[in-house]
Amino acid sequence: EFKNTSSSDEEGQVLKFELLYPSRKIIVGGNYSFKSDSLDTDLMIKWNKREEGENSQEENSSREEEEFKSINGVFQWKDLTESSNDNHQSVLLALKHPKFEKDVTLTGSYYKDKITLSKVEIDVDYTQEEEHHAKFSAEIKDLSQVVGYKNYSVHVKGKHEASSLDLFFDGSI
Repeated sequence: EFKNTSSSDEEGQVLKFELLYPSRKIIVGGNYSFKSDSLDTDLMIKWNKREEGENSQEENSSREEEEFKSINGVFQWKDLTESSNDNHQSVLLALKHPKFEKDVTLTGSYYKDKITLSKVEIDVDYTQEEEHHAKFSAEIKDLSQVVGYKNYSVHVKGKHEASSLDLFFDGSI
């Protein structure tokens, strides 16, 4: 089943797909919406294993609902650019599962302007324990306009306490 949810400034669709066969029922559902400066998507997959002789959907619908396993995913992209002189993007990827103690999320951003040639930040969060939170960033700048001669700087950082990772690098050319 597909449903078009597009409007004049946004493209979008909703989908639902069910697959039934003797020992399984699989349901895939999702949607997306796209604008010139953003994309939002959601995806859900549910499945179960049915016992032999459980072919009547009406008789077993409540039992099947209780036995479904599922995983959900989210992807979001946004263009945060404010002028023609810069480029700023962000992204979010999330996975949800009932056995996860917390949704697994990866967030990232990218930035560029006349001085900042590239700045990337990544954040990974997958547990309630803060020491498992991971953060990484890298930045390259062209400081030639500021200092009056060719000068590039590089900054790299990374932190993940659970694995004893503490990365820091600063340099210039």
